[in-house]
Amino acid sequence: MIDTNQEEKSPTKKMTEKVAPKPTIPFSKLFRFASKTDKTLMTIGAIAAVINGFAMPMFSFIFGQIVDEFGKGDEAME
Repeated sequence: MIDTNQEEKSPTKKMTEKVAPKPTIPFSKLFRFASKTDKTLMTIGAIAAVINGFAMPMFSFIFGQIVDEFGKGDEAME
């Protein structure tokens, strides 16, 4: 049988259809249903994330200073 409804199955029609934008909310209303405990835990988590992100560069700096001390070798003797 021949399908007479080819227009509806065309993939190009789906590409040309405009998709309605998703509704957005302002940042101030993002946490309106969060309790005091939720906000406290999110604050603690954010502080812990900053500390964790700071740890690797600090470790690299300290390790670099240690390697520099070992690398002096004969220069330190003079």
